[in-house]
Amino acid sequence: MLFEFDNDINEYLVVVSPSEAISNNVSFFKRLYHERFGRARYIQSKAHVSLCHFNLLESRESILKREFDLYLNQIKGFEMGVWGFHGFQKNGLVYLKTEKEKIISVQRLLTTVLRQRFHIPKKLAQVLREPHITIARSDSASQYSHSWNYFKDITYEHQFLVDKITVLRRNVARNQKSRYELAFEVPLAKC
Repeated sequence: MLFEFDNDINEYLVVVSPSEAISNNVSFFKRLYHERFGRARYIQSKAHVSLCHFNLLESRESILKREFDLYLNQIKGFEMGVWGFHGFQKNGLVYLKTEKEKIISVQRLLTTVLRQRFHIPKKLAQVLREPHITIARSDSASQYSHSWNYFKDITYEHQFLVDKITVLRRNVARNQKSRYELAFEVPLAKC
């Protein structure tokens, strides 16, 4: 193809999906948030820990999968802790805090692959510094204050096995973002 246009570009989101039990708990907390505090952003999203996101030409997805398979298959599966509610007051986010150390090492590997193998600049392959599972992003400071005062005292601690990395995609043609769909999964090495 001589010309590649905007509608050939996908946005990729690389995530870790928690266990079914934790996903069900997160869905419960999202419903509880909605019932008590009303509409908010990310209420409908599935439970996940975002590792990084980036844009890439659709035609390069098979190469992306091959590269992720090559590098991520070298990482052993690991236990990940989820503990307690936290909040980002600045952006109104209520979330469950997750273990950082192992996630950050996976993020570093992902961004190294993206930068070296796909020449995606650092600023375009962003990683999250505070890995977490989002409950909701409040629409106002008042909504955040009320919701945070409710959730901050709830105790929650669980662990789950991270045995694969999930890559989601959505088309970003003409600024009309669609819903994410599964692009592929990469199994990690057995523990």
